[in-house]
Amino acid sequence: MPKSSVLWIVLGASLLVWLAGCTPPMPSIQPTPQATAAPLPEAGVLAIVDARARPAPLPGGTSAIYFTVLNGLDQPVQLVSAASPAARAVETHETVAEEGVMKMIPLPDGYPVPAGTTLVLQPGGKHIMLVDLVEPLAPGDTIELTVTFDNGQVFELNVPVLDPQLNRPVDAEGREALGGPQDQPVIHDHESMQGETAPHEHAQMHGDNTALSSELAAALEALPVGAIHQLDEALAQGSDWDADAARTTVDDLIARLDAFSWPEDLLPSIAAIRTHAVDLHDAIEAGDPARVGELAAALHHLLHALAP
Repeated sequence: MPKSSVLWIVLGASLLVWLAGCTPPMPSIQPTPQATAAPLPEAGVLAIVDARARPAPLPGGTSAIYFTVLNGLDQPVQLVSAASPAARAVETHETVAEEGVMKMIPLPDGYPVPAGTTLVLQPGGKHIMLVDLVEPLAPGDTIELTVTFDNGQVFELNVPVLDPQLNRPVDAEGREALGGPQDQPVIHDHESMQGETAPHEHAQMHGDNTALSSELAAALEALPVGAIHQLDEALAQGSDWDADAARTTVDDLIARLDAFSWPEDLLPSIAAIRTHAVDLHDAIEAGDPARVGELAAALHHLLHALAP
């Protein structure tokens, strides 16, 4: 073999060795970690797991309880009611999005749980609503809750109140539900509030430890709490009231609720306020003063619980 050919073979082999040393190794493909799925129902057993409640800063306000129902029975069941001494009313609700607006729908018949399936109550979906709380709820508190099913089974639960950043349920497919630390309204003494008090006068006095962002504070301040208060007072005292002005106030409230992206932790309260506002608007349109008075009082109460 000619020397030139041998030289080219040697040079080619050296080049291949050099390239091999310079080429980065192929990255190893690691399997994607699988999310922990919600527990499966145990055959023949109806169970409730992962119960927790969200904090509420004011007495008379609202809160929500979430949990997972595991129906291992061979027949469907219906969660028909819930009760708790922590609130003056306990209702079964669902939060739904309609045209980009979060609305809370009462489900007085409760929730069906087909045989062998799991029902997840979670923020932004089905939940147990605590209305008109007897005392504020803070992380570390415990709520007594009684849950009844149509097959006669009754569960007595001690539900922990969790900090919002820990209140992240896992849905039925094992995905972590959205949510996290949220701004909380602070507690204020508004017992001496008079009928002429404007909403911003309630929102100006925040404690040193307030977590309210400036945007949330401004959105709360903009709610027409004072006008709703005056309407409630007039109706309760049997005074004259202006239906057109009341309708305008309610429409303004609904528009302001829809214009702001509320924190996840406040969505149940916002949905309840919006539902009452829409019902109040309809009652005003129908000319039903008794219903108007009832709804104005409830709406007034809910607004002060949210934006004292």
